[in-house]
Amino acid sequence: MANHRAKRTVVFIVLIALITIAWRGTGNALKARLDYWTAATRTIADHPWKGVGVGGFGAHYQHYLPTGEYSASAHNDFLELSTSYGLPAGVLFAGILGVVLWRSYSEVRGQRSEVNLGYWCALLAFAVQGLVESLLYVPALGIMAAVGAGKCSEVT
Repeated sequence: MANHRAKRTVVFIVLIALITIAWRGTGNALKARLDYWTAATRTIADHPWKGVGVGGFGAHYQHYLPTGEYSASAHNDFLELSTSYGLPAGVLFAGILGVVLWRSYSEVRGQRSEVNLGYWCALLAFAVQGLVESLLYVPALGIMAAVGAGKCSEVT
């Protein structure tokens, strides 16, 4: 019974995340994000190894996409890290996040702990939201994600 409820909870959270992404991605928000991501990929192409420095995306945005609009971040954690620190840092981040999600899910599945499943769902939501926002731009959110990852693997 608890396992079935946990699966329904995961499906519900994933659906909410997808609906949120679709809703946020309508109209001007989608076009703006596509512009940010285009500028970010061009920045990465020109500065693949060392990036442009922390917070440097905003200064380079106009160079790559002169739309008259300004954005301080790439609105995608992978692209944000890759533009700031270089592509190796972005790939390392994506790899670590993938391993943490996979291993913590394996731990949560074996424990059958609803509390730890909740932490894992929050961590998954953080990762999904990071596809359309620069969540790591706010250090407190990164710290909360790290705590959530630790709680997922906590033995109950």
